[in-house]
Amino acid sequence: GDTMTPEPRPICGSCCICRARSPKKNWNQGSVPCGLRGGALLAVMLVGLSVLIRVHHVVPRGGVTILAQVTAGAFGKGAMFYIANLSTALVLGLAANTSFGGLPVLMSLLAKDNRLPHLFYVRAERPVYRYGILALAAKCFGAKRVLAVGLDPTAISAARTNARLNKIDKVDFQLGDVRRWKPARKIDIVTANLLSEILIQILPKLKRSNWLILSGVLRAQEKEFVRTLRRSKIDIVDVRRRGKWVAVLAKTS
Repeated sequence: GDTMTPEPRPICGSCCICRARSPKKNWNQGSVPCGLRGGALLAVMLVGLSVLIRVHHVVPRGGVTILAQVTAGAFGKGAMFYIANLSTALVLGLAANTSFGGLPVLMSLLAKDNRLPHLFYVRAERPVYRYGILALAAKCFGAKRVLAVGLDPTAISAARTNARLNKIDKVDFQLGDVRRWKPARKIDIVTANLLSEILIQILPKLKRSNWLILSGVLRAQEKEFVRTLRRSKIDIVDVRRRGKWVAVLAKTS
């Protein structure tokens, strides 16, 4: 998460998505050769497997699959044989039924139904993140004190890397849950890009800020979200819409 203030006061908040200046290096330059090398490696592996199967006459025998034969040859018929086969079946089942982009959403729905830890519901609804970009942009725009709070250790690590690559220092990235954040004093600006349910949960804390920039709200949730802000005596200054998403600029009373 990202939070910012133009004055030297301690602040905190949650994650936001924005765009900051990129490092001078063009990271797209190596993408095509890397893709070609990966494709060539995959082709070699497939051809090699085909050759080995033909040379060693590896075929299903007596109702035993090739995979089971290979596993038995590697681990024998003990406990590891069953663990390896069950693990492989689980991986293949997930790969066949859920794409990489759809898996976080599936996990979010399962967590919402109390079939997975609720942490997956908070983190998995938005599978793509722009790590710490808003905090970096705040610093570039002249904020003297910036504190960015994130729930995911990987996101915090990536955000620090982004800051280093962009040669931006004095941004405090902290691992934590914004719902457990305890603001110490008045804050100038808080930015938050979260699910509307989480934003509503932390509204009492957000009211400690003079200005709020809130996003991650779906259009279908806009009316209810705006009503909640007004009931909390938060003035709506501007509402921006792009696609199915809504962002709100607000000022606390």
